[in-house]
Amino acid sequence: MKIFKILTIILKLAVLIKANAEFSKMEECKSSNKSLKFYRCEINNGRFNVVFEFVKPIYKVHLIANFYRIVDSEFIQIFRAPDFEWCSIVGTKKRPNPVIKLFFDPIRKKFPGIFKCPITGLQNLTNIEPDYKMMMMLPVATYRITFKAHNNEDDDIATVAIILKIEA
Repeated sequence: MKIFKILTIILKLAVLIKANAEFSKMEECKSSNKSLKFYRCEINNGRFNVVFEFVKPIYKVHLIANFYRIVDSEFIQIFRAPDFEWCSIVGTKKRPNPVIKLFFDPIRKKFPGIFKCPITGLQNLTNIEPDYKMMMMLPVATYRITFKAHNNEDDDIATVAIILKIEA
């Protein structure tokens, strides 16, 4: 019985190690254009590319992140990161919750310029690919990731929704 359990675990790990993850579809990329304008927002060769410019400096911005998994042809919410104020966490390496850490640490390493406040200017975030740690934590499936940025002055600074596929 123990050997069967060990073999089952090894097979599961083998599937995860050989898993391929890629962003497969851009579902939504919009803004009110009051605070931010998108110039490019696309999925290309499994990677997420976005170029945007802040029309005015943003001193306070709240971000909501949601994570869904497809079940019976319908996306079911797995978890939601609580609404958090971006500028209160960007200056520190400590993340207030594991969801935020999972999504933003890979981006932080590649694009440190967006982790400052106030947020200003042109931002060019290209070739963002799924993080290997994310692949190891998630089962083979199709996922939807959504982000919404807002503040008191602009209810829709930006909304982004992308599809992530993890395949064996």
